[in-house]
Amino acid sequence: MAIRTSIRRRLMLFSLILFLVIFIGGSTAFILSTWQIAHINAGQELARAVEIERIKLESSVNSEITVALKMADSPIIQAYFANPGDPELEKIAFSEIGGYRRAFASNSVFWVNDADKKFYSDDAYAFTLDVDDPNNYWYLMTL
Repeated sequence: MAIRTSIRRRLMLFSLILFLVIFIGGSTAFILSTWQIAHINAGQELARAVEIERIKLESSVNSEITVALKMADSPIIQAYFANPGDPELEKIAFSEIGGYRRAFASNSVFWVNDADKKFYSDDAYAFTLDVDDPNNYWYLMTL
C-alpha cells in the first residue's frame, strides 16, 4: 500500500507540475499574442489617422490654391494690377480682394504688384520691394 500511495503522490505531483507548465506557457503565449495584436492594431490606427490628416491638409491647400487662382482671374483685379495708379479702380479691386480674403482660412491676403513693386498685406500698403536687395530673392523666384 505504501508503494501505491507513493506512486499516486508522484503521479499527482507530476500532473500538477505538468498542468502548471502548460498553464504558464499557454498564458504567456496568450498574453504575448494579445500584446502583438494590440501593437499591430495601434500602428494601423495611427497610420490611418496620419493618412486622414494628410488628406485634410491636401484638401485645404487645394481649396486655398483654387481661391487664389480664381482671384487672379478676376478682370477687376487684373485691371488694377495693370494700372495700379487709378484710385477708383484701386477702391473696387480692394473691395473684391476683401471678398476673396474672407474665403481664405487665414482671412489674410498679400500681394506685390509687378508694375510698382508695392507690397500689400490685407489691403494695407506695407513697403516697396527692392528687387535688387538679396533679402528679397523670393520675389524673382516666384515670377
